[in-house]
Amino acid sequence: MRRRCGATHSRLPSGHAGSQLGTCGSGAGRCGAASRNGTVGQTRVKPTFLIIGAAKCGTTSLFDLLGRHPEIGMCAEKEPMFFSNRKVYERGWEWYESLYAHAAGKRALGEASHQYTCACVYPQAAGRVARDLPDARLIYIVRHPLTRIESEYEQVQMGWRGLPVTEEFNSLVRSKPKFIETSLYWKQISLYREHYPDDRILVLFLEDFARDAATQLRRCFEFLGVDPEVRIADATRPRNARAERGQRTVPSRLVVQMRKAGILQAVRRITPAPLYEFARKRLEGIRRAPARRAEWDEATRRWAIEQVLDDSLEFLRFYGKPLDFWDFRPIPPGTRVSPEYRALLDGPGSPAAVSSSRP
Repeated sequence: MRRRCGATHSRLPSGHAGSQLGTCGSGAGRCGAASRNGTVGQTRVKPTFLIIGAAKCGTTSLFDLLGRHPEIGMCAEKEPMFFSNRKVYERGWEWYESLYAHAAGKRALGEASHQYTCACVYPQAAGRVARDLPDARLIYIVRHPLTRIESEYEQVQMGWRGLPVTEEFNSLVRSKPKFIETSLYWKQISLYREHYPDDRILVLFLEDFARDAATQLRRCFEFLGVDPEVRIADATRPRNARAERGQRTVPSRLVVQMRKAGILQAVRRITPAPLYEFARKRLEGIRRAPARRAEWDEATRRWAIEQVLDDSLEFLRFYGKPLDFWDFRPIPPGTRVSPEYRALLDGPGSPAAVSSSRP
């Protein structure tokens, strides 16, 4: 039985803006010129949107592409993990604001932390976001649930984020609930739908992005209230293809530990932005031997499909995709699937004829 995951509320630590966060209004990231710590008199520099996940679904590419729009300012740290990580959250709102001070004056300000849609590990994230940023807009980008799991494994199995470096794929997927939970997209987005109307949530599919990045970026720009006519050059080039190629950066584990300790943020504050970005990109270009590929055994694939299928169908139905948009075939013998999906697999004609539109 899976652990129940939900959003919970906790008391604001010292330094948080609480109910004062909405003073700047929607569609603008600041009121007046920001000071070094991100504040302007009694007003605040605050994000107007968040990319809330999902992990290994293109959040890095989307973060970089949105940041190239002249009216959008992205957080100095791509994944501040502010609303998910308790120790980071306790640094307070003033610290979080300082990550946006360089972009004060932009029409939209945002960040991207995929931990915000991993409620089994970070159950307070959705509640904190809703309480602290009640007027924010949310972008959620997803992909086929099983390929997302495969991609995440190819990242963590070489030691990323401190997970076991030798545990076999099928064993790790079963022993770490986060692999399945992060792929339960309907469950994760429902935690935010409890607090935000649907017109403040934009769902993107990585498969659509790969086919037509320009159209998907235009959707983002319109959603964020910035000029939709801006064209981003080279939008189809992936910004974080390490796991897709089975590779990782040499210093990745060290960088993760430095980020957790706050060292990277301190270095960023005293380093000119162009120099910092140059160094970061050079580090990301250093590669090492290919990682092992994720390979499902039949029993684990059957189990995983049973875990994610109903959730996936509900998600696809609500967001206007055909129920066969994600192909789970081959379905291992004995896999328990809903009658609806069984009819899709066994019915006459093309499976694509069975679809559903958003209510």
